[in-house]
Amino acid sequence: MSTNKPYILGMKRLLLLTLVLFTCMIVLLSCATTEKPKEEIKVEEVKLSNYKTAIKLIRNPSRGYNYDGYIYIPPLTTLDSATHLLVIPNNSGKDGDISFQDKKVREVIMSNSWEARIAAGIRCPLFIPVFPRDGGGPYYHDMTYEAITSVGMGRRIDIQLVNMIKDVLEYLDSRFELSNKVLLAGASASGDFVSRFTVLHPEIVKAVVTGLNSGIPMAPATRYK
Repeated sequence: MSTNKPYILGMKRLLLLTLVLFTCMIVLLSCATTEKPKEEIKVEEVKLSNYKTAIKLIRNPSRGYNYDGYIYIPPLTTLDSATHLLVIPNNSGKDGDISFQDKKVREVIMSNSWEARIAAGIRCPLFIPVFPRDGGGPYYHDMTYEAITSVGMGRRIDIQLVNMIKDVLEYLDSRFELSNKVLLAGASASGDFVSRFTVLHPEIVKAVVTGLNSGIPMAPATRYK
């Protein structure tokens, strides 16, 4: 009985090729489904003046945000007084690159601004993100439809803020017992921002105060029409 050697050799090669292809598919699927590990929360203390300091939350794409932000803890803020995190999106009122917007946020904290006065009045930590504002691009400070559906660094700016808030709360956890729901405030463009943000993410908002909005402030509703 003769053996068909070419046939057996061909079958071995086919089996080997099948095994190689199967292994490659397993590797590719593993790479596609494995998430990249998150980096640690990055912060640094920033001395704004002789009597004021802030904590800078450094941009961290692995944790879901592409922009920096500033945490300010007013004097007399204690464990008992600090029940919530106050979030006020930046609204410089002027176009400028990201370094310009960073400078304007620092000025808000350093000066006797309404944002700083509210935080001092309720004695709660304040967080202000440093979002871009470029006259030729989406109006992020107002969180327009164009802004929220943009691509690139500013993609889903609302979700980026959600991720920033989570990291700020985690960072402050060792110092305060803050609620996982935040207080929001805004005026003019930032008033529109917090109004729209509340509709999109009502589950993390305790209360919102807006003013000078470009229309009637929105509110979450279980029914439409």
